[in-house]
Amino acid sequence: LNYVFSEDALWKIRLLKNWSKLIGPMVGKVKIDRIENDLLVLGVLHPVFAQEVTFIAEDLKKEINSFLKAEKIKTIRFRLCGPKISKKGRDIFVKKQRELNVSRQCQVFNSLSRNEREKLNDLPDLELQQALEKFCVRCKKVY
Repeated sequence: LNYVFSEDALWKIRLLKNWSKLIGPMVGKVKIDRIENDLLVLGVLHPVFAQEVTFIAEDLKKEINSFLKAEKIKTIRFRLCGPKISKKGRDIFVKKQRELNVSRQCQVFNSLSRNEREKLNDLPDLELQQALEKFCVRCKKVY
């Protein structure tokens, strides 16, 4: 391989071949998206996985560089790369999200629960009771 590929390409090939050992139990959730100079871009299937890997990014970088026996990776970034969906599927998803957002915006709770009402009635100042009631109702609006 040394006579076919440059030294720069060889470490990248080695990293790709050994990726499953380096990433461990997250092998099915995180993949190498691209390597540009000293930047490693990891593709993750879900934002939760991106957050998990973000916590271990520094350790992962050290482990990769230790494995390569050189400081080849200086920065690790993440990119969401979930399954591809068709334009029709995406349009349906966006439409449902909009409908859900509209229905959420329309939900307004105009009254307090019995427990909240009892707590407010315990307050000696009527003006304070009314102000807190308005505040609580505003807080219950779902956006």
